[in-house]
Amino acid sequence: MALGASRRAEAAGGRIRLAVVASTVDELAELLRTALAGDDAPGVYRAGPAEPGEVAVLFPGQGSQRPGMFAELFVTFPELQRYLRLDPPTAGVVFGPAVFGEPARQAQAGRVTDTRVAQPALGLTGLAAFRLLTRAGVRPAMLGGHSYGELTALAAAGALTPEALLHASHARAGAMAGAVPSDDPGAMAAVSAGAAETGKVLADAGLATVVLANHNSPQQTVISGPTADVETAVGHLRAAGLGAKRLQVACAFHSSLVAPAGEAFGRALEAIGVVRPAVPVYANRTAGPYPPDPDAIRGELAAQLGAPVRFVEQVEAMYAAGARVFVEAGPGAVLAKQVAAILGDRPHRTVGFEQPGRRGLPGFLGALAQLAVSGVDVGTGWLFRGRDAVDASAAERPTRPGWTVDGHLLRAADGTIPAGALRPAERITLGVSPGPEPVSSEAMVADFLRTSREMIAAQRDVLLGFFGADAPAPVRAAIPAPQVVVAPAPPEVTVGRSVLATVVEVIGERTGYPVEMIEPDLDLEADLSVDSIKRAEIAGELAARLGLAGGDVEEFAKARTAAAIVELIGGAEPAAAVVPVLATVVEVIGERTGYPAEMIEPDLDLEADLSIDSIKRAEIAGELTVRLGTGDVEELAKARTAAGIAELLGNGEPGSGEPRPVPGEPEPVIVAPKRYLMTEVALAPAGVPTIAGRRFLVVGSGAGDVRAALETHGAEAETGAEVRPGFDGYLFLDPVLPAAFRRYQDALGSHPRWLLSAGPAEGLRGFHRSLAREYPDTLVRVVEGADAAALVAELSTADREPVVVHRGGVRHGIEPAEEDLGPLARSGAGPAGDG
Repeated sequence: MALGASRRAEAAGGRIRLAVVASTVDELAELLRTALAGDDAPGVYRAGPAEPGEVAVLFPGQGSQRPGMFAELFVTFPELQRYLRLDPPTAGVVFGPAVFGEPARQAQAGRVTDTRVAQPALGLTGLAAFRLLTRAGVRPAMLGGHSYGELTALAAAGALTPEALLHASHARAGAMAGAVPSDDPGAMAAVSAGAAETGKVLADAGLATVVLANHNSPQQTVISGPTADVETAVGHLRAAGLGAKRLQVACAFHSSLVAPAGEAFGRALEAIGVVRPAVPVYANRTAGPYPPDPDAIRGELAAQLGAPVRFVEQVEAMYAAGARVFVEAGPGAVLAKQVAAILGDRPHRTVGFEQPGRRGLPGFLGALAQLAVSGVDVGTGWLFRGRDAVDASAAERPTRPGWTVDGHLLRAADGTIPAGALRPAERITLGVSPGPEPVSSEAMVADFLRTSREMIAAQRDVLLGFFGADAPAPVRAAIPAPQVVVAPAPPEVTVGRSVLATVVEVIGERTGYPVEMIEPDLDLEADLSVDSIKRAEIAGELAARLGLAGGDVEEFAKARTAAAIVELIGGAEPAAAVVPVLATVVEVIGERTGYPAEMIEPDLDLEADLSIDSIKRAEIAGELTVRLGTGDVEELAKARTAAGIAELLGNGEPGSGEPRPVPGEPEPVIVAPKRYLMTEVALAPAGVPTIAGRRFLVVGSGAGDVRAALETHGAEAETGAEVRPGFDGYLFLDPVLPAAFRRYQDALGSHPRWLLSAGPAEGLRGFHRSLAREYPDTLVRVVEGADAAALVAELSTADREPVVVHRGGVRHGIEPAEEDLGPLARSGAGPAGDG
């Protein structure tokens, strides 16, 4: 299901309006019902009214780390483990063995909090998160980080290699650990107030050693300084009515205690390679982009250690540069909350890899869903490569388990007998059915003669119509003698007890419940499990039996009890004599397809929205011409909406005022033989294919030329004799059926985007027409008379023609065209065989 939705979204293009992320099938069903009802729930994401803006990716700093962070993503996507192999000691601490008991858990968290572990660990997880975003096609316009997160942002922008990021992370942590006093590394605390209000309390308390380290949001400031002074500051802040809480950090970052670390870090950066970033990276200290010069980048990184973090001003600058979607690429959701507090009611969206109750893979998929509905071009097809994804619509439905009874009889879980299983012996009850009433011999002879005349007349009309002769005037059928047995007249239905009996009878017929079980006040849905579709069927049947207006059906379907239906029928009016054509059209469509009438809106596309194919539309058109006595079957079958059919039948009203023909006396229809020939029709020329980065497998003779043509357009092409999964497209050169049938099965099993065959061969045209219908999400096509370049160009065409012939440099499709049969075929041959 997810694979099908992904392919349809990528093929359709355009903005995604709704995305759903579920962890189980039951949760998916519940979320889909919630989404269709227009309600909100965790896992349901809707597009906002604002147009999408630029994407900015933010990387968290120290304080967001925790043991086991991103563990599920590293397991789900093994290619991310290459980052862990760059620093095994750090990975061993973050993903250590399981611990039990609160003291052991606190000790494990303390080891991860150590600056020498936390900083490189956040760098590894940040790179992994950014890799997943770029793999999904997300291309940010700018990057940023919080404190240490700036280093990760520079690595994501290409200024540092992953190896250089780890060297710089360890050098930064070592410089900070070596600069702080061993007796007091300092402390930090978060204050629920702005910078001005926090600074005033500190100034009044005379705490000059405590500084404003981070201005994270309009309502959050972080203070830093010696441990005792920070504890005193927390007490003064709380006394002033402000919330204050100690943070789990290794030392007093961005304070005078770590200022000497900047010089040591600067010296270490001289030995680390730095290049110009490919994407603008915003700095905490200046609230502006990093300079492009590598030496200037090193200087800014060293100066950042002892300077305040101006995160509020940084986010404002990024917003002014066009950022509207802010993605937090790392554990937790600290930065997403701060951005939301900074921007307030201004148009924006914050996206995190972890949402409340959703971490690991569900959290990442939730991030992709939020990006998709924000207007960001997100690709999800890569998530299914290498997986045993099965098209649910084509998969065989599993049977329910059974068990043996008496050693040899089988029952399914619901008690039914499966097909092919032995059935137990049943007692056969013999009954005598009443025979027909005796008929006189004269009536039997008259009836035999009448049927003989009708059979001969029918054979004559068929043969004359086949040879193109004018249709004979219809002969009125003989009226049979009246039956001896007269059927009793149906009982008159009146409002009251008889209406209730009729309602109960119809409910019993449609649901199988005994009538004595259906009490008037029982809730049809809660007590009898009668859903809305079944109630609509019951309402339609009641309207037909009681002669009520079609508009009352919808009201009857809403009633929840039999008594309520009776009450509605008591106030309903009999149906009008003339039924609008549109209502008849909707009724026929519902009968032929099973859709409820209220679901068939006039402007819904019958094929795209309701999946009604051309054969079913022809049946609907034939039924409408019989009921309404007007209309052309072929023209009606071409209409794509119910409103279009009604317009063809007469602008929503019956086509003519003439009386409809008696059902027993249809006018004869002359169907003359027709001849169709397959002719070539010119198609639009092919363009330049946009297949850069796509993977193709070419099989057959001449594969080298096709491979070269694919590579000229930036595609990755391989050749071989065996079909392998994992490719976006397959090109088969000169295949021969049935030997190549297995090859087609293997290729279509991986649900590619393209499957092209080259060269004329017996049976390929019809075979590819069938494949194109069976696999609508794959462009299936056989191309005749095309060289390697023209064959590759077929990947760019917008049409879905399954057969394309190249002749004289022009693309042609194959379509049937009616041809004249000539006079001999219309009138037949004479006695001499010369017509």
